[in-house]
Amino acid sequence: MLSNRVYIGEYHHMGVVIENSVPQLVSEELFDAVQLELAKNSKAPARHMADEDYLLTTKLFCGRCGAMMVAQAGTSGTKGVVYRYYACVRQKKHQCEKKPVSKTKLEDFIVYKTMEFLKDDDIIERLSAKLYELQYTESTILPKLQEQLKQKEKEIENIVNAVQKGYATETLLKRLDGLEKEKREISDAIAKEQLKAPIFSQDHFKMALSNFRKIDITTQEGKRKIIDTFINAIYLYDDHLKIIYNANGKEETISLAELESSTLFSRGAPNIQGACKKICKSLVFSCD
Repeated sequence: MLSNRVYIGEYHHMGVVIENSVPQLVSEELFDAVQLELAKNSKAPARHMADEDYLLTTKLFCGRCGAMMVAQAGTSGTKGVVYRYYACVRQKKHQCEKKPVSKTKLEDFIVYKTMEFLKDDDIIERLSAKLYELQYTESTILPKLQEQLKQKEKEIENIVNAVQKGYATETLLKRLDGLEKEKREISDAIAKEQLKAPIFSQDHFKMALSNFRKIDITTQEGKRKIIDTFINAIYLYDDHLKIIYNANGKEETISLAELESSTLFSRGAPNIQGACKKICKSLVFSCD
C-alpha cells in the first residue's frame, strides 16, 4: 500500500501509466519520502530476528572493512540457549575476519556510555544552543521577513524624526502611512511563518534534552530512544570502538577491554540531581 502510486494520482493498467487521472490523496513529496524510508529499511538486514530487536542495526560498522554489522544468532548445542551477536556482513561470506560481538553487552554498553555523556551539563548547553540556532536556518523565509521588518521600522523611525523636527509634508505623512501598513503585513507574515515552525527558546531545548536523563534504560524502548536520538554511528575495531554522537559530530574512543570488563549495564537512568520534573508539552519533539 505504501508503494501504490495511485495515491499520487497515477492510474496503471496493462503497462500504461496515466498521470493525474484519479484524485491525489498525498503529495508527491510525502510519497517520495516514504519510498526513501522503505528503501533504507530494505537495506538494513535482519533488523528483527526471532522477535529480538537489534537496536544498533544501520549504525554499527566493522572497523576492519567498513561494512555494516548485522544480526546473527546461534544456539548452544548442550543447553539450547540462543546467543545473539552483531557480525560483519562480509564475515558471513568469509570476506572479513572480524569476530562477532555480543548483542546485549554492546547495546547496553553504548546506552550506558551515552547516559554518561548526557550527564555533562556543558554538552546539554552546547547542544541546546545548536538546536536553537538550527530552527532559524531551517526556514529561509523567516530570516528575510525579519530583516524586512527591521528595515521598515528604521524607515518609520527616520520619518517620525523628520516630522518631530517640523518636516511634516503631505508626501512624508502619506509615506509614513504606507510604511505602517507594510509593517503590519510583514508582522502578520512573520506570525504565520512562526506558526508553521514554532520558535522555541534555548531553555525549551535544554529542558527537553535534560529529560532524556530520566528515561528508563532498563526497557528496550528506553534504550531505543537513547540510541536513535544520540548515536550517529559506531565503528568496532579489534581493540577499540569509536562512538560518533549526534552532537556536532562529537566522537568518543573506548578500549574493547573496557567493554569486555564492564558490568554496569541496564541499571536504569542515572539519578541526576535537579532533573526536570515535567516535559514542555509545546515542543515539536518529545522524550516521553
